[in-house]
Amino acid sequence: MTGWATVGAFLVLSGLFMEARAQPVSVTDDSGRRVTLRQPASRVVSLAPSLTEMAFAAGGGALLVGVAEHSDYPPAALDLPRIGDALSLQLERILSLRPDLILAWQRGNNPRQLERLSELGVPIYYSDIDRLDEVASTLERLGVLLNTPSEAAARNFRERLARLGHSGSSGSATAESGAAASSGAPIGKESPVKVLYQVWAQPLMTINGRHVITDLIERCGGVNVFAAEPLLVPQIGIEAAIAAAPEAIIASAGSRSLESDRSLEHWRRYSVIPAVAHGFLFLVDGDSISRATPRMLDAGETICSHLDKVRRSR
Repeated sequence: MTGWATVGAFLVLSGLFMEARAQPVSVTDDSGRRVTLRQPASRVVSLAPSLTEMAFAAGGGALLVGVAEHSDYPPAALDLPRIGDALSLQLERILSLRPDLILAWQRGNNPRQLERLSELGVPIYYSDIDRLDEVASTLERLGVLLNTPSEAAARNFRERLARLGHSGSSGSATAESGAAASSGAPIGKESPVKVLYQVWAQPLMTINGRHVITDLIERCGGVNVFAAEPLLVPQIGIEAAIAAAPEAIIASAGSRSLESDRSLEHWRRYSVIPAVAHGFLFLVDGDSISRATPRMLDAGETICSHLDKVRRSR
């Protein structure tokens, strides 16, 4: 092929690539709104650390031009401009970055500020993940909006999720779960472990059945003792916790303080609670469990291992 022919072929391929990028893209977000862009996004602002992480996981980290405070994973996110805290956004700063797509946390961002951004004509994708399998579908939708190859990440997440809580996922099937081991069924479904998940110690706060962490607990063969609470993150009294008689109490801690965190120490005075009496007070990494991203399965594997210990003690 001559030099001119090579140049011509390159220009044709470049033109096809640009034409592909110029095609409109459209998805339905978690609020039920249809998000349509004239072409895939090239300047993206994330309004929550979890969405920053999801954009990177979907292959779109290079398209981020601004992120919310506390966006610290992956490490490359630390170098991106900040646009304020998820609860208090800097609207002028966001607009100065000229985004063609905003990734918003439906339950966590200030609704009035989101409405103002929408009034200014900036397309917004609203994310609100209640179930773990929605992480994979979110990766796929972001891949459409960003024109990135997110299918592999979504497929890998689904494969890991399918293994979570099944025999062999943590390398230790118990005797009582022998039937599950041979059938591939989730361990502990016949003997669920009663779990209290502590969001905060003072005041004592937990989660209800609609929270994505409850989905994680259930996939590990646990049952959330406060699943019936009406609020997503309710405040409870110690009397209610004693009456619920959890067999395991789980709390999150900073990744640097899993060994030294004392957020579970206040339980030790309540030996009437089975979890306390048997020493089943567990910590998990706070970042991985509190953000609905692929890393949540890391916390899930830890929780499954903890609940296996409870079952083995029976």
